[in-house]
Amino acid sequence: MQVHGNARLRLVTIPAGYLPALAAIARDRFRCSVVEREGRLLGFVTTVQDHDTAVGYLIGFDRESSASIPIYLRLLHAVVSDALELGCQRISFGRTALEPKARLGAKPQSFRVWIRHRQPVLNLFVGNLLRSVSHEEPPERHPFK
Repeated sequence: MQVHGNARLRLVTIPAGYLPALAAIARDRFRCSVVEREGRLLGFVTTVQDHDTAVGYLIGFDRESSASIPIYLRLLHAVVSDALELGCQRISFGRTALEPKARLGAKPQSFRVWIRHRQPVLNLFVGNLLRSVSHEEPPERHPFK
C-alpha cells in the first residue's frame, strides 16, 4: 500500500483476494517475486505473460528500506528474469518510475487507451479527463553501448 499511497492518481484499490485469484486464473503465466531480508518482506513484483510479452504488473516495496537498498531496481531485475523464464520476447514495464527503467535499457512505446462508458454523455467527460492526465517524458539512456 506504500506504493499505492504515493501515487498521484489512484483510480482503484485492489481487494486482498485479487492476487491469489489472478494467480489461479493465469496459472503458469503468473510469477510473483519477493525481496526479503532476515525474514522481513521488503518488496514484491508480479509478472503476467501475455503471449510473447511479460507484463511487470503490480509492485510494492517498503519505502523506508528502499532509501538504503536498491529494492525497486532488484524487483525490475526480477521481471526481466521472469520474462526470460517465460520465454517472452518483450517486457512491458508501464509508465511509472521512468528513470530506473531507462537505466535497464527500456525504451518508451506509444500506446492508446480506448474507453467507452455505458452512459454516452459521460464519454465526453471521461475522454477529457484522460486527456488532462499529464505524464513525464522518459529519459534517454543507452546502457548497452
